[in-house]
Amino acid sequence: MLSILIVEDDPAIRRVLADALGRSYKPRVAESGEEGLQALRESVPDVMLTDLDLDGFPGERLAAEALSLPRPPIVFVMSGDAPRLLRAASAARRTFAKPFPLRDLMSALSECAAQRFN
Repeated sequence: MLSILIVEDDPAIRRVLADALGRSYKPRVAESGEEGLQALRESVPDVMLTDLDLDGFPGERLAAEALSLPRPPIVFVMSGDAPRLLRAASAARRTFAKPFPLRDLMSALSECAAQRFN
């Protein structure tokens, strides 16, 4: 089962993502970039989905830290700031402009799972 680290500071969005992904995947959540980094150090997930707009420790920095790991996760980023999302696109497998349909995220995760387990 694909493990996913969700890094999102908005509790409502974090809850919706965790609930939706929990039906098919193994999600963990972090409320900040610092928590996300700690979670990466404890156990690297298959996929990390991070918001870019995190106080004190931006998602771009978290994505760079994740990608520098010996066995990095697949990185997805999300943001409501379109220019920022475009700038971060080179560090991510997929980008999601908030708000986005959950089916788009589920489809991208399904593709990752198929690649990983086939």
